[in-house]
Amino acid sequence: MKSKRINPMFGAGITFNDGLAHLRTRLQEDQERIAALEVILARLTADVQAAKRKKEELEEELEEELKEEPKEGTAKKI
Repeated sequence: MKSKRINPMFGAGITFNDGLAHLRTRLQEDQERIAALEVILARLTADVQAAKRKKEELEEELEEELKEEPKEGTAKKI
């Protein structure tokens, strides 16, 4: 026979086993959400790393271009 004790967490008439099943369901749902968020975080981390690499490449290209261009107002050597 199931006990029908009042549990303030679940309300009147909810058994301990019903409450435990509810908590297990919530835990599983939360774990699924966490797993989905971890996937999103991994994708964002990869995107940030790719953006940093691209930024570094562009900065290097810009530095090379600036070194190659003669400065305005300076005479070229013949």
